[in-house]
Amino acid sequence: MKLLKKKSAKKSESKKSPASNKLSVDYIADDIIKEGKTLHLQAAPLKIVANQVAEKIVKKLEKTDKRTIKKSDLNTLIAKEIKGYSKDLSFVYQNRGKII
Repeated sequence: MKLLKKKSAKKSESKKSPASNKLSVDYIADDIIKEGKTLHLQAAPLKIVANQVAEKIVKKLEKTDKRTIKKSDLNTLIAKEIKGYSKDLSFVYQNRGKII
């Protein structure tokens, strides 16, 4: 019985790694690029825009005192930042998770 408890304790510790939950520029930029490809946007300008928007968002999130952010709040933040570059991509982020 003790061996089973030790093994299950190790599994639960590995799932709680705080580094895996952090938002990064790469994570946000990859998400923007993925959504841009579904809209058939050009790849080269899309990568540049995605990196610029992702850096702005990460800087804004670092300035806030919140330790967590909801996915819906993150999507609205991305939609506001990307609106100047692509209105279609902004629309996708505003309505993400909803039936369009």
